[in-house]
Amino acid sequence: MEVTKTLLAVSTHALKSEERRLRPRSERLGEPLWPWTVRGYPNEDWIRFPLVRELSDRFPELEIQVEAKQVETDADKVTYLDLLIRSHAAVELKGPYEIVENFPSKDYKKILEDFKRQHRRATGKKAARESNLKHFVLLILHAPKEIFYSGFFQKWLAQLESDVKKQNRGICVRLQPSKPLVLNGEDPWLMEVCLYSVY
Repeated sequence: MEVTKTLLAVSTHALKSEERRLRPRSERLGEPLWPWTVRGYPNEDWIRFPLVRELSDRFPELEIQVEAKQVETDADKVTYLDLLIRSHAAVELKGPYEIVENFPSKDYKKILEDFKRQHRRATGKKAARESNLKHFVLLILHAPKEIFYSGFFQKWLAQLESDVKKQNRGICVRLQPSKPLVLNGEDPWLMEVCLYSVY
């Protein structure tokens, strides 16, 4: 399994499927319904469960664990990983975030913290024993079409990558963005899955 390509393909397919599933209900209600607006989806569960279902369908042999318990050896601190695909990938899920001019600083800080955690996992003592495990941050962003194509969206991503590198000495990140996904609703909104390899 080519982990990076598979994660990107599975994430985008899971989101498209959720959008198709919700479209009739959205049209019936007369307002856009997006996966994360449906009640009963706490935190990142709105994408985690479709993602696990999609991965399990394609690769039934995979051992997948959600909210995997991790011990950070330096400070003996217990953290939780959003998604662990044993022997393949450790994934932190972030979003969806709407990209706006005054992006909330608390949300930006949360994104930076997940990159920091993944960098620690990728470079720590445990990582040396699990050299085949790749580390990812899967960031989901959306914006109105005019913001998406105005240049601001790409500028925001470039600033994020710069801040991640400033905050984490020696970190390397590689971005694999999806093609823009159209969201339900009359007004054009677009979503992008940004899959970062962290090493």
